[in-house]
Amino acid sequence: MSAPASNWTCPSCGCYNPAEFKDCPCGARPQQAPAPSPSARRRRLPTWIAALPALIAPAFYMIHAFTGMQRVSHAISGSNTTPTSNPPSGCVETYGITLSNSHEYVRSFSEFPIAPRNPSAPRELATILHGNVINHCGDPFRRVHLNITVRDEKGMRGKATVQISDLKPGISQQFERVWIGQVTTWEITPDQ
Repeated sequence: MSAPASNWTCPSCGCYNPAEFKDCPCGARPQQAPAPSPSARRRRLPTWIAALPALIAPAFYMIHAFTGMQRVSHAISGSNTTPTSNPPSGCVETYGITLSNSHEYVRSFSEFPIAPRNPSAPRELATILHGNVINHCGDPFRRVHLNITVRDEKGMRGKATVQISDLKPGISQQFERVWIGQVTTWEITPDQ
């Protein structure tokens, strides 16, 4: 044992002794600080690290509950971004309707012509109706059907349907339809 570096007080009799004395006149020795145990010699972790599991677990459960409530509220309110099939009244508007006549129209009887057009095929007068359609609602639509009714110069009536796919909110799409003959009036209504 090493001697204390300063004067010391005897724990038994309370006598004040100089640092050079190893023993007190009463026979007691100075108390030495106990040697640290091996576990005390290790560096101790801060106490806030012990609190981390207690903070992480509730944070995980709060986030999980929040996302679950968000899914439920979307299901209840119906505010999803999946396209709906039928637009509500007043959501779809057509504008910029123009009629163009063509004296060079040649009928095609297949949707995907395989062979080139026959140059000797008869040419007919056709009216091409061009227009735009826009979605004013907040929801996208998978399909919008535009019912078009036209009359030609002879009073004959024609009906057609144009399908617009994936009409997103605020986005305009073009459409067109061709009729044989001279169209004079038209009416377009979206499918409800």
